[in-house]
Amino acid sequence: MELSDAVGRWTSSAASEVSDRGFAQVDLDDLLGVEPAHAAAVGIECLELMMAARPEGSDLDGLLTLPLDSASGWEGVAMSMDDLLAETWTYGPGRSVPGLYLVHPLHWRLIEEAEEHKVPLEGHSLPHGWQAYYRAWRTQGEPEFNRAVYIRTPPT
Repeated sequence: MELSDAVGRWTSSAASEVSDRGFAQVDLDDLLGVEPAHAAAVGIECLELMMAARPEGSDLDGLLTLPLDSASGWEGVAMSMDDLLAETWTYGPGRSVPGLYLVHPLHWRLIEEAEEHKVPLEGHSLPHGWQAYYRAWRTQGEPEFNRAVYIRTPPT
């Protein structure tokens, strides 16, 4: 299946999930039916296609998450954004995969009961206005932080 067809089909079918939960999510490998080696770069392309496929006048934001291994500390990513985009992704049982999200603007305002740290990532080659940041979070009592890089389209 062609990339634009897969993204367009998912984007048009995600409205009910956004309505129910405030966001819709799909794993990149499930969307494409393959495990792309350069998942971050392919994810960026899918994010661009997803934003173009939204209905006219849509106020939904786009998000790509690149999960990282959990860690006992929250400290950020050591590699640059461009290196992360070029990195070969590892798939397998128990490994998290990149995900695409359509997010209603009100969903960003929800407060999560978690310890959270965010660090903007600079020096990246993303489309104008897009944000990239590292996020580490854990709920009370968890010994390790969940960690991911978030790539977000401009807020609507």
